[in-house]
Amino acid sequence: MEKDQRRHRIAPLKTNVPRRMALEVHSHLRRLIISGQIRTGTILSQAELARDLEVSRTPIREAMRMLQEEGLLEISPNQRARVMSIDAEALESLYCRRVLLECLAVRLTVPIMSSDDRKRLRAALDALCTDSCRSNLRNFIQRNSHLHDMMVRHAGQNLIREIRAARETSELYLSLIYASQGKDWWKRPELEHIEIVAAYEAGQSDLAAVRAGQHLAQTAFELLQNFAPDYEPVRLREALKLIGSNTNASAVKD
Repeated sequence: MEKDQRRHRIAPLKTNVPRRMALEVHSHLRRLIISGQIRTGTILSQAELARDLEVSRTPIREAMRMLQEEGLLEISPNQRARVMSIDAEALESLYCRRVLLECLAVRLTVPIMSSDDRKRLRAALDALCTDSCRSNLRNFIQRNSHLHDMMVRHAGQNLIREIRAARETSELYLSLIYASQGKDWWKRPELEHIEIVAAYEAGQSDLAAVRAGQHLAQTAFELLQNFAPDYEPVRLREALKLIGSNTNASAVKD
């Protein structure tokens, strides 16, 4: 195993429900991947995981298949598994989906928010704008997810379910932003979150949707600039036009 692909030993998995073992393993590994504790590009061995988690290979194999279906693992014909690395087109497609779905959900949510909804949204923002989130990616991901849930809470369960699935997959990339931008990585998203919530509080659904779309797209632009600088995100630019954004997306070349 190459040096940059090494991982720390994973703690044993504690479960008292053998018939749910594959689901437990899947959930555990998924959290480790999304939080960045298992980094992109890491090679995962069924034998090593079985030893670390103290389970048999059968639930490991099923859990890895589930992770592959979610796009978090790449498995070759010889069963060599690698945690997903940056695929520029796949990343762009994911964020196009997020931009379009979440902007629709924002437009549906803002007009029918109650005063209590707006207070809860402000509380979610305040919880995110703290030193514990600025210095700990895991805390940031958890609080960020809650804030985005609040932003789309009246969009309907089916749409919310699609949005959450896309967001959870994109959370894998946040560890790359964190690693590539140093200690001040949180400043840009924090400022954008403040602007988005201000639009909610003013009841400006169109502005809130545009700000939310720009916020999501900017994360993708930064990732592409760092990890695929020659890739031109034409589809994402078109998605921004559809939501009424005239942003120039200065994070990437024109």
